[in-house]
Amino acid sequence: MDFKNIVSKQLLLDAEIKKVHQQKNENYNNQLLIALFVEVGELANEIQSFKYWKKSKNINNEKLLEEYADGIHFLISFALKHKCKLNIEPKIISQDINVQFLKVFNLINKMSKRTSKCIIEKTIAVYLGIAKLLEISDEQIENAYFLKNQINFERIKNNY
Repeated sequence: MDFKNIVSKQLLLDAEIKKVHQQKNENYNNQLLIALFVEVGELANEIQSFKYWKKSKNINNEKLLEEYADGIHFLISFALKHKCKLNIEPKIISQDINVQFLKVFNLINKMSKRTSKCIIEKTIAVYLGIAKLLEISDEQIENAYFLKNQINFERIKNNY
């Protein structure tokens, strides 16, 4: 996926958040890592594939796309901060979506120990693999991202 359309919006959003919230760089990596764990967890919760105890799994596709876009938001922020390449192909580790999620969590954990361009890019690739497994198109990812980006700017404007 080529993120060039998303990057310009993300740069503006990150700059506005930093300005409004007077964000300090010393905690930024840790905050991004926790945000990534939480957002990927929220996506997994929306998909419900790990909920072996649940018979009825009604998935709200709109909410699923919003959660996916939240993950993109934080991954792109991380990639921009570390000057990663952003023309990344999806990587499917397994046809089992739960294995794919576990790999993303594992990579985020690796990022917490050693942040490198390689690990960030691989994390994005495996996260994009989740979209492929869910049959989410690049266009759907972009549309969901742009919608959420507008919401985020509205939140800033309204002192969220």
